[in-house]
Amino acid sequence: MTKLQTSLIALCGILLVGLYLLPNIPKADQGIGEKRALEASTINASKIVAKAKTQINPEQHSKIDELDAVFQAAKEPTQQIEALKRISSTWNSWKQYPAGAVYAERVAVEAPSDSAWSIAGSTYFSGFQMGQDTAIKNYCWSKAIESFENAVSLSPQNTSHRINLALCYVESASEPMKGIMMLRDLSEKYPEDSKVFYTLGRLSLRTGQMEKAVERLTRAVTLEPDHLNARYLLAQTYAEMGDKEKAKLNFQACLEIAKDPNVKKEIENILTNF
Repeated sequence: MTKLQTSLIALCGILLVGLYLLPNIPKADQGIGEKRALEASTINASKIVAKAKTQINPEQHSKIDELDAVFQAAKEPTQQIEALKRISSTWNSWKQYPAGAVYAERVAVEAPSDSAWSIAGSTYFSGFQMGQDTAIKNYCWSKAIESFENAVSLSPQNTSHRINLALCYVESASEPMKGIMMLRDLSEKYPEDSKVFYTLGRLSLRTGQMEKAVERLTRAVTLEPDHLNARYLLAQTYAEMGDKEKAKLNFQACLEIAKDPNVKKEIENILTNF
């Protein structure tokens, strides 16, 4: 592996934390959606939390018990919401995302807002992506869909919720094209939204459509010149296509707009190879 490839991989990890890093789109398989729904129906929130508690150490178990006690003792709704948020973030800090999502959903139910439902959806989606148990993964996928749909219903003009909902379908084994069509519809309805074109550009890269990725990522950075992730992926795409001059120009642009010192350092390491 060359120094350039190493730097590219390292920077991807820094820039794309929290984004959906999706594998190649699988072919649709008739009946998988029904199978997922059936498997998900055998799981509930209580079972997810109970299983998570079997996977943590005694110290962590004591911490969760302590946080549960704080929630039980809370009298005011705002105190209860804050306690639920702390429990959720604690589970997430241990990468027990299905359990964290259960409590994030409780926050959204008790204090409904599009952002609360989006957090629940994102956490469930992390549980789906990183989980090992098939039934729990499918439960998380179904809940992610439901949560993002709730977020969309509360804030229909927020394209981020619609993009996340589409990505849930893209990730599915049964309906990936449904998600892609949702994104294409968004690009027509919101032609000035950089997030839509950035997402479509990433999906183009997944399927090896380099020219299409360049077109979409260029559109994203034209709409939002300071979109660091889009600019970086555009630079990386040019590098992989062998166009070092355009790659260098876009990496230099990344260096100018990056704020994180670690990101700046990685970009500087990349530029030393040009």
